[in-house]
Amino acid sequence: METTVTQREPAIVIGLVTAAVAAILVCVAAFGIHISPEQQVAIIGVIAGVGPLITAWVTRGKVTPAALVVETVKPDGTRIAGEASLLPTGSVIPTADI
Repeated sequence: METTVTQREPAIVIGLVTAAVAAILVCVAAFGIHISPEQQVAIIGVIAGVGPLITAWVTRGKVTPAALVVETVKPDGTRIAGEASLLPTGSVIPTADI
């Protein structure tokens, strides 16, 4: 199943959206629509406050806490014990040749 950029990199997408909104706000203020400095600060403050909360909420569902990882597989196929493994964390898990 193919994943979208938002699914693979939610923190980056939210960071880009936050930066884009801030940049648009500055451009809108510079090119004609009157937004007082106080209003600009308030809008940026809301974005800066809510952005990290949204980032945390979205990314939390996309990651696995280290304490729940039983094993990881390196690119060469080596299996390494994780924190939830009965083996010592970081030890190589032997494979059975059948």
